[in-house]
Amino acid sequence: MAYYNARHLSHRAVPLIRRELDKQLTVMVLVQVLINSCAVLPFGITYMVKKLTAISSDPVFQAKINFASSTANSFYYLSCASPFYTYICVSERFRQQLKYVLFEKHIKRYWQKRIIHN
Repeated sequence: MAYYNARHLSHRAVPLIRRELDKQLTVMVLVQVLINSCAVLPFGITYMVKKLTAISSDPVFQAKINFASSTANSFYYLSCASPFYTYICVSERFRQQLKYVLFEKHIKRYWQKRIIHN
C-alpha cells in the first residue's frame, strides 16, 4: 500500500516539497522493513536449528551451530542501529539536519570553549 501511494503521489495536487518528503519517508520505511527482515530472519532460523539440534552429541556440529547463532545475534543487534544509517543514506533532509547539528552546533561550541579570551 505504501509503494502504491508513493507511485501515485505525483497525481495529487500536493505541494512539491511535501510530495518529495512523502516519497523520502516511504523509501525510508520500505528500506527499514527490508533491513529488519534480513536482520531478524537469520536469528529466527538459527534459534530454531539450535533448539532442534540441542541433543546432538557431535561437538564440531555444536560449535558450528554456536558460531552461526553468534553471527545471527550480531546481525540482530545491528538491526537496532540500522535506522540511523538508513535515514542518513536515504533522506537528504536528515543528512542536512545531521550536518547542522554536528558542525554548526557542537563543533562551533567546542571551538568557542577552546578560544582563550584576554
